Amino acid sequence: MNDNILNLENGQLYLNLSIPLDGTYSSYIEALDALYSSLDYSLFCRKEKRGRPYCLHPSKMMVLIIYAYMNGTFSSREIEKLMRRNCVCMKVLGMDRIPDHSTIDRFIRSNHDAIADIMRQSVMRLKEVGELDGHTVFQDGTKIESVAGKYTFVWLSACEKNLAKAFSRISAIAASYGLEAEVTEKNAMSVIDSFEALMQKRGIRFPSSEGRGHHLSQEQRDWKKMREEKQKITDYISWIRKMKETGRNSLSKTDEDATFMRMKEDYMRNGQLKAAYNMQNLVQNGYVIACGAFMDRTDYRTMIPMLEKIEEEGFSYDSYCADSGYDIKENYRWLEEHGKKAYIKPQYHDENKKRKNKRNPSLKCNYEYDENADTFTCMRGISSTMCMTHPRARCMRQGEDARAAL
Repeated sequence: MNDNILNLENGQLYLNLSIPLDGTYSSYIEALDALYSSLDYSLFCRKEKRGRPYCLHPSKMMVLIIYAYMNGTFSSREIEKLMRRNCVCMKVLGMDRIPDHSTIDRFIRSNHDAIADIMRQSVMRLKEVGELDGHTVFQDGTKIESVAGKYTFVWLSACEKNLAKAFSRISAIAASYGLEAEVTEKNAMSVIDSFEALMQKRGIRFPSSEGRGHHLSQEQRDWKKMREEKQKITDYISWIRKMKETGRNSLSKTDEDATFMRMKEDYMRNGQLKAAYNMQNLVQNGYVIACGAFMDRTDYRTMIPMLEKIEEEGFSYDSYCADSGYDIKENYRWLEEHGKKAYIKPQYHDENKKRKNKRNPSLKCNYEYDENADTFTCMRGISSTMCMTHPRARCMRQGEDARAAL
């Protein structure tokens, strides 16, 4: 028999021996397992006993998912592969069956509130054991790109201009048939409906085909144009309303929650506007205690919602620290009203320390302020008083009216 040919016989009987895997945890894996095993998972229990039960206890599933995230694995399919190959995951699973990627994805999607409650419990548990001192919280953020298309941007100013042009085109067509000529957002749809009713009354059919051999009359062309304008103004009004409600100037057609932002340059210095989200994190003693996704391009209006979030969850702190991206008057006022110390770097701190700027009489930072007279005096001895006020709506939260003195 040739030694190079393997003697293969299918259908052989074999004895399945269960051999224990004596793996060892590292320190942070032990801490992770101990932390999430001690929490309350009652929110994961279904009120109605329908469908299959969980193939894995929620505490083990949470440990495995967080361990995968800590190792840079975020896809449900990749998490499944990690569970099959990683010894730590095998030790956490024990004798339980490895969940497939659809089970992992379904667990994450169907338990948003329960997972948020577990994360809140983990923060409070860390505070109980002394890992969080409750003194100073640090905030910083970054921008992450959305999965929206690159060239699907919609701008507020362009929508407002195009909406006015669409109204004028509808007015011109309607006036040629003796209908209401003045078209606005309130009566645009009624004018279009009246035009379509007029076409039907005249016995004109809406064109269902076009091209060679399908001649369209002027009425049919106008009707088709009206239908196109109707769709345009519907989109424009929807986009304008959504952008104004959220205080934005742009959105993406394929992801209307994303805002176009200037992303950081990559290694090829490619910096351009992309649909993205502003992700914010609150950190204390090296632990992320809260996170949030915002539509704002800047960090000004993200501080107050983040701090209100942790206060609602029962987390207390004494002071707040952030970089110059959070340096606006409203944030200082909020921290002062809530009795928190503010450690926020001024926006022009580095510039004001330069010698040439210290001697520049035109800079506001070199003016002397007289609190009694409420005046600023420049280095030349000229006093300036407040002459007018104007709203600073872009730096303030929705619904608040702040005034800046000039």
